[in-house]
Amino acid sequence: MSDNTKTNLPINPADFASKMIAGLTKSRQTMAGGFGGGDDILRMQKDGVWVMGPSSEEIQDGSRWLLNTVSFKHGWVCWQDGANGGKAQKREVMGSAFEDAPVQPEPWNGKDYSKQHSFQLKCMDGEDAGHQVIHITSSIGGGKPIDALKDALIAQAHTDPVHAFPIIVFGSDHYPHSQYGRIYTPIYSIVGWADMEGNTDAGPAIAAPAKKGGKKPPLATAQKEPSEPPFAAPPPGPTPTQRAHSGQRRRPGA
Repeated sequence: MSDNTKTNLPINPADFASKMIAGLTKSRQTMAGGFGGGDDILRMQKDGVWVMGPSSEEIQDGSRWLLNTVSFKHGWVCWQDGANGGKAQKREVMGSAFEDAPVQPEPWNGKDYSKQHSFQLKCMDGEDAGHQVIHITSSIGGGKPIDALKDALIAQAHTDPVHAFPIIVFGSDHYPHSQYGRIYTPIYSIVGWADMEGNTDAGPAIAAPAKKGGKKPPLATAQKEPSEPPFAAPPPGPTPTQRAHSGQRRRPGA
């Protein structure tokens, strides 16, 4: 894992697991991730496609992302529409998910604050290998997937506290809405676990593949062993706990 990701990692995995269990359990109960560094924002669009950065580049289908568990935060956010068509304004209060959630602020100009979570990730393979992002979600539809992710972290800390960093493939699901049509919700498919050094529970890490130009095809099930080692990546993991959205679009080639 890169130095900037390791900066605040605990030294003792057992102590880390104990604190993670206590903090995330309480967060799971009371909340029903901000993180700095200039990372691109990873988000799911209204059509269920995952994109990142200011130009909304689509991530590669099937790419695996290592979640920095230590970066997990929770808190509150409130958005206000810009006056006279101006830029929208945001206020947020965030804190570590290993501590009590911040107290919900009083309404801002009559508008209530919504729950928000965030966490940092780094891509482990494919065209986006080595790219670091932060995922921030405050949508109602993202609540259950976040809760499921917290539950998985808690369970993993109980069974294998050393490998407490989930490897995720992003996807989406949808349901019909009488007024808004098809509503998409995020899927965080955990396909493996790694330790704070990026080594997987299946064995030593495999280096991330070098980036290639041109159009980005979906990643094949069988990954070729790469030559560039900027970030620890696992061998092909177990079957995802949930299936990625099959209709997810690839971003066009350069």
